[in-house]
Amino acid sequence: MKKQHTLALLLMAGLTLGSCSSDDSTVVEKPTPQPTNEVKTYHATTVANMGENGTRTLTLEGTTLNVGWATTENVYVLVEDDASTGNMNPTIIDGTAATLVGDLTGTFAIGDDVTLRFPRANKAYFEQQGTLADIAENFDYAELTTEVESVNGDNITINGGTLESQQAIVKFTFNQSVDRFSIVSDILSDAVTVAAASAGTEFYVALPISESKGTTFYFTARNGNTWYQGSKTVAVSMQNGKYYTANVSLSSVTAPALGDLYYSDGTWSSTLDGSKTPVGVIVYLNESDYHFTEMGLVMCLKYIENVKYSSEDDKNNIEYPGNHVPEDAILNTSDANRSWVCGYAVTKAIAEKSGASTAYPALYQAWNYTDLTSPTSSTGWFLPDVEQWGKCLSGLGGYTTANLTAKFRVSDTNALAIAGNLNAAMEKAGTSGTDYNPMGTSWYSSVTRLTDNNDNANFYYIVFSDNEVYCETGDKGEDDYYVRPFLAF
Repeated sequence: MKKQHTLALLLMAGLTLGSCSSDDSTVVEKPTPQPTNEVKTYHATTVANMGENGTRTLTLEGTTLNVGWATTENVYVLVEDDASTGNMNPTIIDGTAATLVGDLTGTFAIGDDVTLRFPRANKAYFEQQGTLADIAENFDYAELTTEVESVNGDNITINGGTLESQQAIVKFTFNQSVDRFSIVSDILSDAVTVAAASAGTEFYVALPISESKGTTFYFTARNGNTWYQGSKTVAVSMQNGKYYTANVSLSSVTAPALGDLYYSDGTWSSTLDGSKTPVGVIVYLNESDYHFTEMGLVMCLKYIENVKYSSEDDKNNIEYPGNHVPEDAILNTSDANRSWVCGYAVTKAIAEKSGASTAYPALYQAWNYTDLTSPTSSTGWFLPDVEQWGKCLSGLGGYTTANLTAKFRVSDTNALAIAGNLNAAMEKAGTSGTDYNPMGTSWYSSVTRLTDNNDNANFYYIVFSDNEVYCETGDKGEDDYYVRPFLAF
């Protein structure tokens, strides 16, 4: 079945999203979950409505965006902490509704919460290619949070409903030809980057909107060694599930370099500009290694001392989103695995929730750090993930090695060189202890947690000592750590 979205000025608004209704005269109590610890494979069935905007096929005809429901859809079934239990596929399609069936492995009881998500189990918006085809295959996320309706032997039924679109789609037209760029805005819930197959001026981008309001988007772009920056203010209240177009004017800027001072106005320079306020140093610039979650990464000149990562009962307060990584995971790789959830996305998801200041002090204090002002053209301060710490080591730190793992250890001269390079860049800002805090003996938190820990309590932290730089794992509320905020542009 084909639906249409009509263009009106800047906004091409889609049809309204699906909604559920209830009969107020009937009170239905939530079933009590059946206690079970048995992990096994179940055959699952549900009926899902793809809604107005849930789709794997996107085609543009003039000023109309057509969407359709593809029979090859993989709909992933997630449980607590975004853990995937398997996927389901459509067997019978009736308009935008489909019967989904599939085999799921885990523990299930009546009333258990589950999330249906497509087209990928792990939701991320970096490394887009700027085409509708790429969005349709990789970034056109839709979700439904529902419950297990029944468990009968090896068969389970999941309550059906409508999968809601998780992003807007925007066609950006630039005045300069570029081949990669990042977008930041206060209404985006995740890092957004585009790496095109070839340079061009027109790109389609999936944007995860966390708040429906007018905003300004900030762009950092490049074409080879030529860098650009620009912004676009949008007055309309953007919404997920809608299609928009915008023209963006980019201006060339001096290319950034590792070790440059980064200022509160979003500019940079290799030596101190006394008329500006330095807030950090550029520790990484986008290259072929690592996941492309930013054009540039900045480490704050200062840290916050004696901050616990989280409270002992954090899971009872706020559910932690994704980013559980095994110790042998390779950090410096640019493969298609989108299992990483970047530091910005995790910090924002946690720190903006009620109770975050006591449940996750490290994330909350990084997000709300104000001693050094982050520019509006950046993401703002956040607690970095372990991969972003790896980018810092291999970027400005100068430590290059193949297959750098999450639980890395660098010793002796290599470790001294890393700390020396970071400190040398910060020294350009002024006086140690006043204008910057050097990388002395200290433990720095990250947002990343271990995959194989059942209660997800352990997290990765980075240690700088006299002759080593290494990554370790620690208990959530056991010790105090340092918070070294990062930002991206």
